[in-house]
Amino acid sequence: PPPAPPVQAPSPPPPPPNRDAEIAQEKREDELRLQRAAEKREAERKAVEQKRAEEKRATEKREAELAKAEALKRAEAQKRAEEQKRAEAQRKQAEAERQAKLEAKEEAERAARVETQRQQQLARIQGQVDATGSPGSPGTAAQSAGPSAGYAGRIRARIKPNVVFTDSAPDNALASVEVKVAPDGSIIGRRLVKSSGVAAWDEAVLRAIDRTGTLPRDTDGTVPPAMLIEFRPRDL
Repeated sequence: PPPAPPVQAPSPPPPPPNRDAEIAQEKREDELRLQRAAEKREAERKAVEQKRAEEKRATEKREAELAKAEALKRAEAQKRAEEQKRAEAQRKQAEAERQAKLEAKEEAERAARVETQRQQQLARIQGQVDATGSPGSPGTAAQSAGPSAGYAGRIRARIKPNVVFTDSAPDNALASVEVKVAPDGSIIGRRLVKSSGVAAWDEAVLRAIDRTGTLPRDTDGTVPPAMLIEFRPRDL
């Protein structure tokens, strides 16, 4: 007969589970999950902070650009205002210079007319004082309406005693004074028409006229309303 199969020994029972190891494994897995969750939250927090920082930088950049644009706009406006101000000032200056030139021209023309009239008046006054003509006299000699022959000498004779002059001056230093007289002979005004070049002599002549006060009447009882009187130191 065939041999009988060998008898197998029964398998040993599995070892009992190590509960401590399982607990430790679960603890490690929990810690790992917690760590990953914490890392995720930290990453999310950093991402949020980075985003906020980027948004802040973008906002600051926009604000800086706007401020720069606004400053440039104000600078351009100020520049235009200053240019307009300078242009207005130049226009006013040019207008003032033009007006000043026009006024100076008009003043010169007025002065020329006044000087011409003055010279004509002085010529008439001189003709009255120095005239020696009589009624019916020919040429340019004054007629009977002019002063008499010796009237000019009488005028000078009245004023000379009042001339007080102690300084030195050339004998031919001529001071010409226009004298205005009231109908009664009272001197109502005097003006130095031409200076002798010696101020002290001019003042001495003017003071002498002031001291005189009244001029004599002519032979016909009248006094010329204005006359030109000339004095030199040598006449004293």
